[in-house]
Amino acid sequence: MPGISGQQPEFFTSADLLNYELPIWVFYLLVSIILLLLSLNFLMKKELRHRVNHILSIPQRRFARLRLKLMIGLEENRKKALFRRLGAIGSVYRWEFPGIDKISEELKALQEKSSQLEAEWHRHYKELQRLKEEKQKLLASPSADEALDSQLSLLDKKISQLEKTLASIQNDLLSVDRTLEPHYLTIGQQIHQIRPENEEMAFICFQIDSLEKRITQLKEKLEKL
Repeated sequence: MPGISGQQPEFFTSADLLNYELPIWVFYLLVSIILLLLSLNFLMKKELRHRVNHILSIPQRRFARLRLKLMIGLEENRKKALFRRLGAIGSVYRWEFPGIDKISEELKALQEKSSQLEAEWHRHYKELQRLKEEKQKLLASPSADEALDSQLSLLDKKISQLEKTLASIQNDLLSVDRTLEPHYLTIGQQIHQIRPENEEMAFICFQIDSLEKRITQLKEKLEKL
């Protein structure tokens, strides 16, 4: 412009820009930055995928743990049932095995009470069946009078009373069995250690061994989750 002094600005043409070369160290620096950004992006995506997979796997792992705990509990109950069964058998042959020959007086009394209740149940059951058959015969009778109705009413009362008695005896038997269970469990555990030369007991011991192996495997799986 007129009246202004100084140097005029320089402009690069396209040809000048094409002929301009960057220093080699700038080129390597740019390449390094690009590679670093690509690496960071890959790592961030990998970490993100890992976190997402971890979050999504939490419910699955919890379900697997609950399932394994349930299976372990079921197998433990089966093992205890086998121990009780082994103990019940062993209490009959107790004189053959050292260490369990001294059964407590409580166990003897409970076994005797259980036997008495079973005998009483069978006696009442047979009487109940006899009364029911007698009732069927009366119902099949062609005659119908007040005497027949009176007999049927009396039979119904006796049948009802016997059914209540049988239910009461069954409850008493269940109560005795629940009381016997810890005794049979203890005896069964002792017999399992003795390993008797009795085919029936040996087979139960074999079943217990299989369950214990199964329980160990399930617990190892649980620890890994």
